[in-house]
Amino acid sequence: MPLIRKHRSPPAVDRVVQDLDRALAATIASPGPEEVHALRVALKRVRSLLRLARHTPGCGTPKRLRRRLDRLFDVAGRVRDRHVLLALLANEVPSRTSIGHFRTRLMKDAPKADDRLQRALRRHERMVEEVHAALAGGLGRSGPAAWRRALNKAINIDLRDAAEHLHRDDAADALHTVRKRIKHVVHAIDLWPDRPLPRALVRLRQRCRGAEQLLGTRQDLVMLRDLLTGTRKGHAADPVLAARVTARLHRMERRVRSELNALLPEGADHFVPSTRSSSALRPKRKTASAGRVAAGRSTVTVKPAARRRSK
Repeated sequence: MPLIRKHRSPPAVDRVVQDLDRALAATIASPGPEEVHALRVALKRVRSLLRLARHTPGCGTPKRLRRRLDRLFDVAGRVRDRHVLLALLANEVPSRTSIGHFRTRLMKDAPKADDRLQRALRRHERMVEEVHAALAGGLGRSGPAAWRRALNKAINIDLRDAAEHLHRDDAADALHTVRKRIKHVVHAIDLWPDRPLPRALVRLRQRCRGAEQLLGTRQDLVMLRDLLTGTRKGHAADPVLAARVTARLHRMERRVRSELNALLPEGADHFVPSTRSSSALRPKRKTASAGRVAAGRSTVTVKPAARRRSK
């Protein structure tokens, strides 16, 4: 599906929209594990751009479009969960009998799920144009300074929200919410308008990426535990394997919380490091002649020239 450009956009917007366009076409052709994963990554980046637009004055996006993206992300997520569980079963379950039993259960509704995803994608083939128009008409016209302000605000809000869920949320899916917020931060840093990235943001991205990978491993174990304990609808339990995976999950939880406490200390209010060391962000020095200052046409203070020391 060719992308018709009616607006002029920054490279970051064009890159994200083109990735979505390619991912949609590939998944419609074949909803395999790699294609579905690429589609979900592209949808996440588009959603990060839409969230960024909400933090930029005059850059609102249609709520209807955001809801359609959310529904499509959920449909693709159910297919992706099946792919992840099949891979985990092959690595974690030593008994061939158990593998065959659970694989049969997972593959029972696979054709229907794949067909449902492909039909949803075909219904939303023009979504790429809608996303591009929504972004290019507002956020796409913003300059680098506006992007930095919006990204700084979005990153700080997401990390503050992640810290709130980490330290004060006792819900079972609190760490999953933390993971989603940290993913938004990584995508937001990838949209930063300056290249190379300021060192402070490079370090923050590395730490967030490491935490995101740990949280992803933990979430995979949660899904596998739910499958083995029979929590997932229509699946029988395997108590021995469930106990083994649960023990691994508890060890992983302790490691994850240790890493997150270092990244998101309790009581902190501002998490985005200063990026003024970057030449791209350093404000220009204002200069003015002594005549303009004397005439009242400039408010810049001119320091007197330093006297030479007599030898």
